[in-house]
Amino acid sequence: MKPKGSVSLVNNKFGICSSNGETSVRTLSSAEEITAILSEEFMLPKLPASETIEVLKMLNIDIFAEKESVR
Repeated sequence: MKPKGSVSLVNNKFGICSSNGETSVRTLSSAEEITAILSEEFMLPKLPASETIEVLKMLNIDIFAEKESVR
């Protein structure tokens, strides 16, 4: 059984917030890593992540690009 807490995926940032409030964020660098996270952590093995990332690329949306921070 996995520990209680929550997970999030925003573009290529995978976040884990444990039940004690500790948070960690890991930057994913490939479609394969995103597919693995969706399958293993979100239990969504059939989600077409790689295909979706390719469509976004065709629309000039790069989820792996570094975002400028807003001040």
